[in-house]
Amino acid sequence: MNNSQKEYATSMIQMFLHCQFCVQELPEDTSPQEWVHIEAGMNYDNKLQINCVRHDIVLGAWEIDEQYDTEHCCDCDGC
Repeated sequence: MNNSQKEYATSMIQMFLHCQFCVQELPEDTSPQEWVHIEAGMNYDNKLQINCVRHDIVLGAWEIDEQYDTEHCCDCDGC
């Protein structure tokens, strides 16, 4: 595998995360990508948390290697 193939493979998602309830309620002729309504953010334990907005449930929370400044909503130096 050459470098360009490795970069492409690294940027591709292998498996998707969907809310089981959203998938059960998926309208005909609609893809999960069109139907999904999720949000992602850092929780108070400094974990990346994924929520289903439609059903108001936590889909998962994962520890990540880096520590992030949770005082700001973006990488804007507090502006």
